[in-house]
Amino acid sequence: MGYSGEKPTLQPPVVEITLEMLLTHSSGYVYHFLDQYVSRWYTASASHKKNNCQRVEQAFNYPLGFQPGGGWQYGPGLGWAGRVVERITDSTLDDYVHEHILRPLGIIKAQFYPVTRDDLRDHLVDLNPQDPQCLGKAVLGGDGALNKYTKGAFGGHGLSMAGVDFVKVLRSLLANDGMLLKPSTVDSMFLEYLRPCAELSLQKVLSGELGTFFRADPAVEIGTSHGLGGLLTLEDIAGGYGKSTLTWAGSLTIAWFVDRKHDLCGIGAIQPSLPIRGSGTILGLKETLYRDIYAKHREWKR
Repeated sequence: MGYSGEKPTLQPPVVEITLEMLLTHSSGYVYHFLDQYVSRWYTASASHKKNNCQRVEQAFNYPLGFQPGGGWQYGPGLGWAGRVVERITDSTLDDYVHEHILRPLGIIKAQFYPVTRDDLRDHLVDLNPQDPQCLGKAVLGGDGALNKYTKGAFGGHGLSMAGVDFVKVLRSLLANDGMLLKPSTVDSMFLEYLRPCAELSLQKVLSGELGTFFRADPAVEIGTSHGLGGLLTLEDIAGGYGKSTLTWAGSLTIAWFVDRKHDLCGIGAIQPSLPIRGSGTILGLKETLYRDIYAKHREWKR
């Protein structure tokens, strides 16, 4: 979409959105705060007056930022993918995740927002003094709107769980043990899926102001594409990730990776509120996380 003066210019999609596009942030759905035109439309639209009961259809019902498959931008594609799961399985995403992901791995301490179980609330990290509702402002940024104004389970945000339990999910994918997905499905997650125009768009984002939030190595630009579930490194990183490592660090304070070449996986998470722009703090923390992990791995192998 775009604007001609004060009037939005909209075009109908020329191709259908696929599940693959939703999982690779190439569907055209973008978070409104990352796109100037969608943000402008969102602010002016009466249909997006904030309330506390928005499901996927209400929360993300706004124009596409680009034609499906024709670009790349971080967005609510996983939220829509979660809704697809609900429609296909005739169940809630909450129930499906617990039955098919958490239970097989023995994970019992996890719940989508809002966390109401007393045994889980006792373990919630006090994110910061400005977040008494535990909205996850440090992770989501701003006022935590993605949790504050939505209802139900979303595929792209809102699940609270312990870091050690999240590693169980990563470890299952790394081992390709068949507990969560068929081995062939896991293998497919580590392949490239972006079309050429979407690939160019991704490289533009990675080399831009917000690229350090997404890049596998925030200090340097390396060949990067997108697999099913995260960014995919296309080359080895000296002292770090191997080729075809699946990574994601879309939020300010969380980063995870699955490196099949070096048989490593992990997640790093911190809880302070950090500025989105004008600070090298996030870059430094991400570098420290993965370089220290790989340094310790090299020592362990000696």
